Amino acid sequence: MAGASVLLLTILCATSAYSVPFRPRIVGGEDTTIEEYPHQVSVIYIDSHYCGGSILNPTHILTAAHCTDQVPAEDLMVRAGSSMIDEGGQVRQVLVYFQHTDFDSDTYDYDISVLRLSQSLEFGSGVNSIQLPEKGADVGADICGTATGWGRLSENGPLPMQLQKVDLPTLDQQMCILVYGNKITDRMFCAGYVAGLKDTCQGDSGGPLIDGTLLLGITSWGDGCGAANSPGVYTKVSYFKDYIDAIIN
Repeated sequence: MAGASVLLLTILCATSAYSVPFRPRIVGGEDTTIEEYPHQVSVIYIDSHYCGGSILNPTHILTAAHCTDQVPAEDLMVRAGSSMIDEGGQVRQVLVYFQHTDFDSDTYDYDISVLRLSQSLEFGSGVNSIQLPEKGADVGADICGTATGWGRLSENGPLPMQLQKVDLPTLDQQMCILVYGNKITDRMFCAGYVAGLKDTCQGDSGGPLIDGTLLLGITSWGDGCGAANSPGVYTKVSYFKDYIDAIIN
């Protein structure tokens, strides 16, 4: 069963770890630019990159609840419009955040938070919003999604200076449950390879997993970075469409 799954995922994402030499990036990704992914932001905690996020509109950013949990809003900022981790772009102070009240720091269930900025972002070639999925839309298997961020290049390794991207296929929900058991809820889905090598890592948390112009997931948790039989787990954005709309509207 596992062998068949590996073959299928290799076909779906042409840039898979099985068809190119392994290079330790996002993990296993490559350099990209903010102009290609203008919705991506860096969430800064006390002057350092802390998490990723996605632009919802000029004053709101979507990220993970574990990125805001027990963190004072005044200690958070957002950098938009720069491909580099710690320079350039537009930096805005977080005014307040709306962390989901059901977030569980032990299980990472309901891992979603919306940041409200003190000053609007100026939209342009490297700063723009991401499209949200329809309420309740399923994240099926075999979608070749793209994750981006400035997370570590290997488990406990260094952070990159330039924005990284990696293509990751979504997995069937039953396969996700097979790997992680009852840790997986209806608010989560998995993406990655059975053999590992390509994955998101520490510092990518809160960032986007997209399908074209559509935001499928928020980078949430996983067992290691790029380890075999340990795909990344993502918050299912479609589950929270009403929650997001109620805040930003």
